[in-house]
Amino acid sequence: MTQKKNTFDDWQKIQLEEQQQQIDKKNVTNIWNIDVFMQFCGEANLELNWANVMKKLDRPHLFIRDEKALTNLFKYLQRARKIQNF
Repeated sequence: MTQKKNTFDDWQKIQLEEQQQQIDKKNVTNIWNIDVFMQFCGEANLELNWANVMKKLDRPHLFIRDEKALTNLFKYLQRARKIQNF
């Protein structure tokens, strides 16, 4: 019987599952003020390009915990579009 070698993708999936289990155990709800977060990001990195940030989010194993997290992500992205008009 041959064993299947684990690939990097398998490792990533395992890591994501473990992260989800840790989140579920803590059951913590963090609510960040979008305006404060966006202002901080802009001040911390004056050359921040929100279009590049969006491109970095385009990856196969992006984990979004729940509907609320997805809604918040879209709020951030909509605000970023207003800031840089991309």
